[in-house]
Amino acid sequence: MDVYSLFPSAGGEAEKRKFFLEQIEKLLCNIDARKDPELAILDGPIERNYSKLIDESKVPEKGQDLETLHQYLDQFAAGNPYSTKYLMFNADCLPSIPSLLGMLTAALLNSNAIWDISSPAAAEAEVRTIAMMADIIGYNPRLASGYFTYGGQGGIFSGLRIGIEKAAPGSRVNGIPNNLYCFTSKLAHFSLYKAVETGIGTEKVISISTNKDNSMNLNELKERMCEVIENGGKIALVLATAGTTDAFGIDDVRGIKKIIDDLVQTYKLDYVPHLHADGAMGGLYIFFTKYDFDKNPLQFNFRTLQALRKITERISGIKEADSISIDFHKLGQTPYNNSLFMVKDSRDLNLVNLKLDLCPYIGEKGYGDYFTGYTFECSRMASAIAAFANLITFGIEGFQKILGNYVNLTVKLREQLKTKCPLIKIVNHKNYGPISLLRIYNNEVEAVNELKNRAKKEEIIKINKLNEEFYSLLRENRRRMMFGDTKKCALLTAHDTKEQIPINGTKAFIISPYTTIEDIDEITTYLKNTYQQLMATKNQKYITVDSVG
Repeated sequence: MDVYSLFPSAGGEAEKRKFFLEQIEKLLCNIDARKDPELAILDGPIERNYSKLIDESKVPEKGQDLETLHQYLDQFAAGNPYSTKYLMFNADCLPSIPSLLGMLTAALLNSNAIWDISSPAAAEAEVRTIAMMADIIGYNPRLASGYFTYGGQGGIFSGLRIGIEKAAPGSRVNGIPNNLYCFTSKLAHFSLYKAVETGIGTEKVISISTNKDNSMNLNELKERMCEVIENGGKIALVLATAGTTDAFGIDDVRGIKKIIDDLVQTYKLDYVPHLHADGAMGGLYIFFTKYDFDKNPLQFNFRTLQALRKITERISGIKEADSISIDFHKLGQTPYNNSLFMVKDSRDLNLVNLKLDLCPYIGEKGYGDYFTGYTFECSRMASAIAAFANLITFGIEGFQKILGNYVNLTVKLREQLKTKCPLIKIVNHKNYGPISLLRIYNNEVEAVNELKNRAKKEEIIKINKLNEEFYSLLRENRRRMMFGDTKKCALLTAHDTKEQIPINGTKAFIISPYTTIEDIDEITTYLKNTYQQLMATKNQKYITVDSVG
């Protein structure tokens, strides 16, 4: 095939367009042929022999035809998880058709979001989307700013860059002093630990214990912040989490902001520690600040409505943060990567902006109105177009319907498990959202001991191993239904050693728009049967609290 024939048209020729659409249709047909709504994984082998792939992969001397390419693409799709009603693995949402059109637009225009001269489409979509989200969050759209980055980790790193410069002005020029510290919860995402590898160091990250609802303990936070200040340290960043990765715990951002402001006054600090809200997982529940809970126009049932109220009470506090990150590729139904980083005050971005003479090939050319020299990346994906596409086509109500339904399904899942299989417990029962963390027990006594903090370290470890066996069994059968799992869904204090022990659990993350209330019965039955299958191999007897007094 002539290599020059492999490009889109230069002048909008119908023949070229037809050829391109035929290739897209072929791709879609191949993927659709592998779909089964009753399975969580596309048809085909799940496992790959990566060593073999390395050995057999060579660039061909002469280019091969598109049919060969389609065979490879079809092979790539084989065995991939797909967001049917039975995919509950993680934040692997099903991208909407509008968002896919947005991504395709960015690809067709070959958009690089760094500069509006190279991509006015990316710049316009980014400006529009940030203004929209500022309004929803409670920021002033005229004062706020931001950009789309590679993920929640990119947002946290951006917040840290700003925080360092606030606490120690000139650090980006002179280097980071050795008295900077960061604060986060013990259940927060590991992204902060990656971010501090660039200079502060992981030893300067102070992790704070969590409450029963998996939110940061504010008394401990204040105590540790005081210790740092009194010992000559400076606080570069306080990282609040608006929806932890496993439990969906939401930190009290308002309370954290009050602590920061009080300490600035008490210690007469000449800077204000930067507060970043990591809303990568749960930030989009901010749409419910626009919901009329009294009139309940979407007619959520009582328990779901109460759950959404509690989420909204906490999530609304993110407007107090100096910066926020929100992943549209998690609960926003867009393809990866699609993550928004925003600052309340656009002047914060000047703290990390490049001098124009450092980039004479872009910023100092003297034309263009949108140059993002403050981003960590240079080349940037125009993913704002996909987010914008969903905001426009879903609207506030559309997001409320989808996100509210995930909570509704989770409420139903928990209700049914309690009835069908009471020894599958909900670890994060104080958290409301699309995630349920499941932990199994041999008997009710074990469950009560852990709940009441009466379990010894050895007993907790033993139950951890039991749960490893449970989710290993689920993994083996993941083509049917695919759940997630974690080795740190919560922290338990051992009764004998007083150590905080991470506990294992299975994650049921309901995130498919195709999951219905009727499907929950099938899901809970499947979990019950898997539990009974495991227990049968152990010949366990059901022991209740009553039977042992």
